[in-house]
Amino acid sequence: MPKEKLLLGINFAHENPKTIINKVGIAKQNGIRGIALWRLGLLSDEMWTALRSTLKAEK
Repeated sequence: MPKEKLLLGINFAHENPKTIINKVGIAKQNGIRGIALWRLGLLSDEMWTALRSTLKAEK
């Protein structure tokens, strides 16, 4: 399967702001098509801020 067709699944049950940034970075560095987020209701305000900041860096 070409990496351009892959999505990196992220389960927020065991994440923190640093690991979110690291995982999104892995997807970006490896040319993975994107990320899929699971259990959004578990995100704290810090985690949302980290996710937004790493995604804005893409633009």
